[in-house]
Amino acid sequence: MIDSDLLRQKHFLRLHFIALNRDRPVGLRRRDARRAARRLMSRPEWRRAETVGLFLSLPHEIDTAPLIRAGRAAGKTIAVPVVAPETRGMRFARLPKSQGALRKNAHGVWEPRDPEWVERPDLLVVPGAAFTKGGERLGAGGGYFDRYLSETPRLKTLGYCFDHQLAVRLPGAVHDRRVNAVVTPGRVFARR
Repeated sequence: MIDSDLLRQKHFLRLHFIALNRDRPVGLRRRDARRAARRLMSRPEWRRAETVGLFLSLPHEIDTAPLIRAGRAAGKTIAVPVVAPETRGMRFARLPKSQGALRKNAHGVWEPRDPEWVERPDLLVVPGAAFTKGGERLGAGGGYFDRYLSETPRLKTLGYCFDHQLAVRLPGAVHDRRVNAVVTPGRVFARR
């Protein structure tokens, strides 16, 4: 059982970081997303990956569209999460070219209507409400990414966020998973 104080702390922090993102002007968010994308694409993990797992960003998240465009232009397979709320599982499917081939899932996130499954991405770009420089992550609260990362411990992972989403520390539970590095518009923080 998860401590109710921990759940409250995480909930408060999620709301705080989402509000910080929403309060930033759209033009600055777009500029910073392009800067973060360039920084992420300079990473050796990106250059080596043939299949990249990317999240389809929500309006309050850092935009992944620059990564999707660049990945497709480089001939990479772009895979996106598809969740199964009944089992609380997650798999990855090839991102279709047409917006019409997507539907919103139970959490309001876009995913392929008719998934073409991929075995496993070579690299996973992970969303988060916040990260620490050490790779700790505060997710959206569903646990989908934590469960997936527990099942694929050798998978290369990059957290992707704005600079103001970095925290000194985050409340965590045993099941919370870290990412290998965190990429922001201004820096990359790799775990040792």
